[in-house]
Amino acid sequence: MSKGKREVYAENQLVRLVETRKKDAQAAFENWQDPDTIKGFNGRHVRSIQQYRAKFEDWDSGKWFFYCAVQEVATGEIVGCISVSNEPHDLAIWLFAPHRGRGLGVAAFSLATNYVTEALDVERLYAGAMEDNLRAQAMLKKCGYIPHPVGNFTTTHYETGEEFTELDHIYIPPWQLP
Repeated sequence: MSKGKREVYAENQLVRLVETRKKDAQAAFENWQDPDTIKGFNGRHVRSIQQYRAKFEDWDSGKWFFYCAVQEVATGEIVGCISVSNEPHDLAIWLFAPHRGRGLGVAAFSLATNYVTEALDVERLYAGAMEDNLRAQAMLKKCGYIPHPVGNFTTTHYETGEEFTELDHIYIPPWQLP
Protein backbone atom coordinates (compact mmCIF):
# COMPACT_ATOMS: atom_id res chain seq x y z
CA MET A 1 0.00 0.00 0.00
CA SER A 2 1.36 3.37 -0.95
CA LYS A 3 1.21 6.50 1.21
CA GLY A 4 0.19 9.05 -1.46
CA LYS A 5 -2.92 8.93 -3.60
CA ARG A 6 -4.74 5.64 -3.59
CA GLU A 7 -4.29 3.43 -6.61
CA VAL A 8 -7.51 3.41 -8.63
CA TYR A 9 -8.26 0.03 -10.20
CA ALA A 10 -11.49 1.03 -11.97
CA GLU A 11 -14.22 3.65 -11.77
CA ASN A 12 -17.61 4.61 -13.09
CA GLN A 13 -19.85 7.63 -12.44
CA LEU A 14 -20.73 6.56 -8.89
CA VAL A 15 -17.81 4.61 -7.42
CA ARG A 16 -14.12 3.81 -7.68
CA LEU A 17 -12.38 0.59 -6.76
CA VAL A 18 -9.29 1.73 -4.87
CA GLU A 19 -6.48 0.22 -2.84
CA THR A 20 -7.17 -0.25 0.85
CA ARG A 21 -5.32 1.62 3.57
CA LYS A 22 -4.73 0.67 7.19
CA LYS A 23 -6.84 3.67 8.24
CA ASP A 24 -9.85 2.07 6.49
CA ALA A 25 -9.96 -0.55 9.25
CA GLN A 26 -11.65 1.77 11.78
CA ALA A 27 -14.63 2.60 9.55
CA ALA A 28 -14.88 -1.02 8.43
CA PHE A 29 -14.84 -2.26 12.03
CA GLU A 30 -17.54 0.22 13.09
CA ASN A 31 -19.72 -0.92 10.21
CA TRP A 32 -18.94 -4.54 11.04
CA GLN A 33 -21.03 -4.10 14.21
CA ASP A 34 -24.22 -3.60 12.15
CA PRO A 35 -26.67 -6.49 12.82
CA ASP A 36 -27.53 -6.89 9.12
CA THR A 37 -23.83 -7.13 8.28
CA ILE A 38 -23.30 -9.77 10.96
CA LYS A 39 -26.33 -11.71 9.70
CA GLY A 40 -25.05 -11.60 6.13
CA PHE A 41 -21.59 -12.89 6.93
CA ASN A 42 -21.17 -16.44 8.17
CA GLY A 43 -17.69 -16.32 9.60
CA ARG A 44 -16.18 -15.68 12.98
CA HIS A 45 -17.27 -12.24 14.16
CA VAL A 46 -14.39 -10.08 15.38
CA ARG A 47 -15.34 -8.07 18.45
CA SER A 48 -12.37 -5.76 19.04
CA ILE A 49 -10.67 -3.20 16.81
CA GLN A 50 -7.31 -4.89 17.49
CA GLN A 51 -8.60 -8.25 16.21
CA TYR A 52 -10.21 -6.52 13.26
CA ARG A 53 -7.03 -4.64 12.30
CA ALA A 54 -5.14 -7.95 12.24
CA LYS A 55 -7.86 -9.48 10.04
CA PHE A 56 -8.02 -6.38 7.85
CA GLU A 57 -4.27 -6.44 7.19
CA ASP A 58 -4.63 -10.10 6.15
CA TRP A 59 -6.48 -8.93 3.03
CA ASP A 60 -3.15 -7.83 1.59
CA SER A 61 -1.38 -11.14 2.33
CA GLY A 62 -1.94 -12.91 -0.97
CA LYS A 63 -4.69 -15.00 0.63
CA TRP A 64 -7.15 -13.21 -1.66
CA PHE A 65 -7.10 -12.95 -5.44
CA PHE A 66 -8.27 -9.33 -5.28
CA TYR A 67 -9.32 -6.98 -2.49
CA CYS A 68 -10.15 -3.28 -2.62
CA ALA A 69 -12.07 -0.47 -1.00
CA VAL A 70 -15.12 1.11 -2.62
CA GLN A 71 -14.93 4.90 -2.79
CA GLU A 72 -17.91 7.10 -3.62
CA VAL A 73 -16.91 9.46 -6.46
CA ALA A 74 -19.08 12.39 -5.28
CA THR A 75 -17.70 12.49 -1.71
CA GLY A 76 -14.38 10.63 -1.84
CA GLU A 77 -15.61 8.61 1.15
CA ILE A 78 -14.84 4.91 1.53
CA VAL A 79 -18.27 3.24 1.52
CA GLY A 80 -17.41 -0.45 1.46
CA CYS A 81 -15.10 -3.25 0.38
CA ILE A 82 -14.93 -5.82 -2.42
CA SER A 83 -13.11 -9.13 -2.27
CA VAL A 84 -12.47 -11.97 -4.68
CA SER A 85 -11.30 -15.29 -3.28
CA ASN A 86 -8.68 -17.47 -4.88
CA GLU A 87 -9.99 -20.38 -7.01
CA PRO A 88 -12.88 -20.69 -7.40
CA HIS A 89 -13.14 -16.92 -7.74
CA ASP A 90 -16.03 -15.73 -5.58
CA LEU A 91 -16.85 -12.01 -5.59
CA ALA A 92 -18.25 -10.49 -2.39
CA ILE A 93 -19.26 -6.95 -1.51
CA TRP A 94 -19.70 -5.33 1.83
CA LEU A 95 -21.35 -1.94 1.55
CA PHE A 96 -21.33 0.00 4.80
CA ALA A 97 -24.84 0.38 6.27
CA PRO A 98 -25.25 4.17 5.81
CA HIS A 99 -24.61 3.80 2.06
CA ARG A 100 -27.03 1.00 1.24
CA GLY A 101 -30.11 1.57 -0.89
CA ARG A 102 -28.58 4.31 -3.06
CA GLY A 103 -27.40 2.22 -6.04
CA LEU A 104 -23.77 2.18 -4.94
CA GLY A 105 -23.78 -1.59 -4.37
CA VAL A 106 -24.95 -2.37 -7.89
CA ALA A 107 -22.49 0.18 -9.32
CA ALA A 108 -19.58 -1.28 -7.33
CA PHE A 109 -20.45 -4.93 -7.92
CA SER A 110 -20.92 -4.41 -11.64
CA LEU A 111 -17.66 -2.45 -11.85
CA ALA A 112 -15.80 -5.14 -9.92
CA THR A 113 -17.29 -7.88 -12.08
CA ASN A 114 -16.09 -6.15 -15.23
CA TYR A 115 -12.67 -5.33 -13.78
CA VAL A 116 -11.99 -8.86 -12.54
CA THR A 117 -13.15 -10.58 -15.73
CA GLU A 118 -11.55 -8.12 -18.17
CA ALA A 119 -8.42 -6.69 -16.51
CA LEU A 120 -7.59 -9.71 -14.36
CA ASP A 121 -8.72 -12.24 -16.99
CA VAL A 122 -11.06 -14.35 -14.85
CA GLU A 123 -13.26 -16.63 -17.00
CA ARG A 124 -15.90 -17.54 -14.37
CA LEU A 125 -16.92 -15.48 -11.37
CA TYR A 126 -19.18 -16.74 -8.59
CA ALA A 127 -21.21 -14.89 -5.97
CA GLY A 128 -23.60 -16.00 -3.25
CA ALA A 129 -26.69 -14.55 -1.62
CA MET A 130 -28.61 -15.85 1.35
CA GLU A 131 -32.03 -17.15 0.36
CA ASP A 132 -33.83 -14.43 2.34
CA ASN A 133 -31.68 -11.58 0.96
CA LEU A 134 -33.83 -10.53 -1.97
CA ARG A 135 -31.92 -7.26 -2.45
CA ALA A 136 -28.64 -9.15 -2.96
CA GLN A 137 -30.30 -11.54 -5.38
CA ALA A 138 -31.74 -8.61 -7.36
CA MET A 139 -28.29 -6.95 -7.42
CA LEU A 140 -26.71 -10.13 -8.78
CA LYS A 141 -29.31 -10.32 -11.54
CA LYS A 142 -28.76 -6.64 -12.47
CA CYS A 143 -25.03 -7.34 -12.70
CA GLY A 144 -25.49 -10.25 -15.11
CA TYR A 145 -25.18 -13.20 -12.72
CA ILE A 146 -27.41 -16.23 -13.19
CA PRO A 147 -28.41 -18.88 -10.63
CA HIS A 148 -25.92 -21.73 -10.30
CA PRO A 149 -27.84 -24.22 -8.10
CA VAL A 150 -25.05 -26.81 -8.08
CA GLY A 151 -23.15 -24.42 -5.79
CA ASN A 152 -26.01 -23.84 -3.30
CA PHE A 153 -25.38 -25.02 0.24
CA THR A 154 -27.22 -25.10 3.55
CA THR A 155 -25.45 -24.39 6.81
CA THR A 156 -26.02 -23.00 10.29
CA HIS A 157 -25.17 -19.38 11.04
CA TYR A 158 -22.28 -19.31 13.50
CA GLU A 159 -23.82 -16.59 15.67
CA THR A 160 -27.60 -16.97 15.44
CA GLY A 161 -27.71 -20.75 15.10
CA GLU A 162 -30.30 -20.37 12.34
CA GLU A 163 -30.12 -22.71 9.39
CA PHE A 164 -29.96 -20.96 6.01
CA THR A 165 -29.26 -21.68 2.37
CA GLU A 166 -26.79 -19.64 0.38
CA LEU A 167 -27.79 -19.43 -3.26
CA ASP A 168 -24.85 -19.58 -5.65
CA HIS A 169 -24.70 -17.46 -8.82
CA ILE A 170 -22.25 -17.38 -11.71
CA TYR A 171 -21.12 -14.70 -14.14
CA ILE A 172 -19.71 -15.81 -17.46
CA PRO A 173 -18.26 -12.96 -19.53
CA PRO A 174 -19.97 -12.58 -22.92
CA TRP A 175 -16.80 -13.50 -24.80
CA GLN A 176 -16.71 -16.84 -22.91
CA LEU A 177 -20.24 -17.84 -23.97
CA PRO A 178 -20.65 -20.39 -26.77
